[in-house]
Amino acid sequence: MKNIRMGKAGISMSVVLVMAAMGLGAGSALAQAQTAQARLDELIKAAKAEGELTYYTVQTDNVMQPFDKAFTAKYGIKTTWLRIPQTTMFQRYYGEFETGNTAADLSMANNADSTVEPAFKKGWLQNPREARLPAVMSGEFPGKFLRDYGAIVQISPWHILYNTQKLKGDDIPKTWTDLLNPKYKGQIAISDLSESDSLIAPWQVLQDTYGEKFFIALRAQGLRVHSNTIVGVQGMGAGESSIWLPAARFVATLISSMGAPVDGVLPEGPGTGIETMVFLNHPSKSKHPNAARLFVNFMLTQEGNMGFATGAGAGTFSVFDTKSLPRAYASPKQLTNPEATRTELQRLLGVK
Repeated sequence: MKNIRMGKAGISMSVVLVMAAMGLGAGSALAQAQTAQARLDELIKAAKAEGELTYYTVQTDNVMQPFDKAFTAKYGIKTTWLRIPQTTMFQRYYGEFETGNTAADLSMANNADSTVEPAFKKGWLQNPREARLPAVMSGEFPGKFLRDYGAIVQISPWHILYNTQKLKGDDIPKTWTDLLNPKYKGQIAISDLSESDSLIAPWQVLQDTYGEKFFIALRAQGLRVHSNTIVGVQGMGAGESSIWLPAARFVATLISSMGAPVDGVLPEGPGTGIETMVFLNHPSKSKHPNAARLFVNFMLTQEGNMGFATGAGAGTFSVFDTKSLPRAYASPKQLTNPEATRTELQRLLGVK
């Protein structure tokens, strides 16, 4: 095994052992790892020749920056990235494909299967299995998280956020049904479902679990609606409300790092979450295709993926650590008609 590089940029011995455990003989595992290593060497060389890449993401700065810095430190590739609300991001991203002038080489979004699958069918995105990514070739990345149009790289269960100065101890809601307590009347703020398709999933779970009666009681609480989650949670921290839902735990981490009295609780019972995905432009639609592939490959390695989750803080899980997910967690439903589903949920919530 002396031909397998064990340094920072190499395929690790642990990958060879995993491949052997998957049923490959030691010789086959070694040969496959060597092929992946050769591809990684080739990719690093081509990416460094390009020298840079650009990507769009919906991730907050506290989630994205540690990973981005780790990638640049490891490979010396300059990155330019823009954080854009999801609906706006896809309008911009797809507009660039339509005009043939793509600025971004890849993108990241949440629960976006129904949005990106049509783009893949148009030839705008590349299947990660066909991109010859070393982490995929070697079997290091868990195959169950691969899709034709991208890869799931992070899981963040939905939380209830609250103002820690207004709510303490037993006053903090611990379950979704706790939100129906009259003491919270006028104190609950929610995200506008038009902000992102990912916001549909938690309400679907609540609809399936508790039915319309839950929504009738919840909307009687006098819900406040905000069009932007980050700004809305900042407002909650400033005292505009006591509770915000739904949101990932990393949003509370971000806002509390600014000094706001914000924390989050993972509700007991049924739940789903944000499943962050990365999408790689088809090489014919990318100015820096090799740098983009190297970036995505790093995100699909255990080293990069665990670091990505760590940057997000508590309540966010690497796809290499799904055993730590809550037992009642279920992946978001696939949306066949997001607009119709959103409209029905808005009716149930009594908002537009």
